[in-house]
Amino acid sequence: MKHYYIHFPNNFRNQYALFSVEAGSEQEQELKRRGFERITRKEAEAECRAEKARRKDDPYFSGYAPTKIESYDTIRGPWINCNERNETK
Repeated sequence: MKHYYIHFPNNFRNQYALFSVEAGSEQEQELKRRGFERITRKEAEAECRAEKARRKDDPYFSGYAPTKIESYDTIRGPWINCNERNETK
């Protein structure tokens, strides 16, 4: 079973990342430790739909959020380390 997480790296509502991880996995423990918010699959899909609608309605102020849910294994990039960079300042 998969669990879904959302992460707002810069505290902007229109900029976030959506992750899916296997329940009870090592990756899930890491997301919990870093304080990522767990959401339901339905909420994750709603966020994707909302971003698609924003891109159609207002392309200049959208495009900062994903339109699909990625597996945590495929996204190990700047989204993960944003909080660590902010904490060191």
